[in-house]
Amino acid sequence: MSNRVRKAGRFFLSIFLSAATAITLSGSSLLVPVAVHAQGLTLSQLIELLISLDIIPPSKAAAARAVLQDESTAKCTFTKDLAEGATGDDVKCLQQYLNGAGFKVANSGPGSAGNETMYFGSLTRGAVSSWQAANNVSPTAGYFGSISRAKYNALVAVTPPGDDTGDDTGDDTGDVAEISKTPIISSLDPTTGLIGDNVEIVGAGLDDIDNTVQFGSVAISNLPSGVNTDGQNVIEFTVPVGVAPAEHSVSVSNINGTSNILPFQVVVAPVEPVTAPEILTLTPQTGPSGTVVTIQGKGFHKTENTVYTGFDMLTLPSNDGETIQFTVQYNFFGGEVTDEFRQIFPTTPLYILVENENGLSNEKIFDLTY
Repeated sequence: MSNRVRKAGRFFLSIFLSAATAITLSGSSLLVPVAVHAQGLTLSQLIELLISLDIIPPSKAAAARAVLQDESTAKCTFTKDLAEGATGDDVKCLQQYLNGAGFKVANSGPGSAGNETMYFGSLTRGAVSSWQAANNVSPTAGYFGSISRAKYNALVAVTPPGDDTGDDTGDDTGDVAEISKTPIISSLDPTTGLIGDNVEIVGAGLDDIDNTVQFGSVAISNLPSGVNTDGQNVIEFTVPVGVAPAEHSVSVSNINGTSNILPFQVVVAPVEPVTAPEILTLTPQTGPSGTVVTIQGKGFHKTENTVYTGFDMLTLPSNDGETIQFTVQYNFFGGEVTDEFRQIFPTTPLYILVENENGLSNEKIFDLTY
């Protein structure tokens, strides 16, 4: 254990004993259970106890927790912004710091004290958000960027009361990092889409009336921000026309500066396969001239289908793309059909087909009677 941590222990123990003395003098019976309980506590647990009893005031709680970090986690080196989805040793160090400072990533399992991971997930984001709120870092979106790094560096640089010469008196407050309003993007919804799709940027530091979204090489200007149903600060924009199907960087700039960058993947709309029309059934399948026939099928055009009826070539619509109706008309040889003809040919097959811009259908037979 470092001299700094040993000194912190002596300092907080002196606070505890001073508080115990005060409680004893006041005649309270609280001393015995607290003192007995304290004998089995770690230094970290003791600090949490003192904070819960208001012996360490809320204004000093963060500084008290910060000095308890051992040398492996007391000082992390953050060289880049960290957000949900990030991975690396710096994420693990951040989790260790948060757990040690009282902002638990998880109570048990991955992310809990001693089980920190290298993945920045929703639990880490929640812990960072709580830490930001407790340390007056705005916004409290759980995005660990330049503002949070400045606050972290200020906190871990806090000198515990006294110094390494043995003097246990002094000021335990640290420098407070200046809070910036630089815009921050915490998420895009969705993260992939087509040209013309609507996208919602969730973030902080967004101007009420004038933001510019840089989508790849295209700047979309004069965009206002609003609040979504979850109470989050958002900007809405449309994927611009003319961008190529690829991954594009998205950022926001306004009077306060330029945000971090998140990726958006522009995709191509799937092309519907072109299929020729198909006749499935004719209803009815037989009848005299004047019979109304319903063609049931698929791939019919809504307005222009050429129907071959054996005698005629008709241009007919299909409102639903699946049915066409026509009336059988014939003028066989331009004259009347005789009884002799009926005896020889009781029916005449008519070959029905449908043609449109997608091709020519199969044929179905309608039996014409006389």
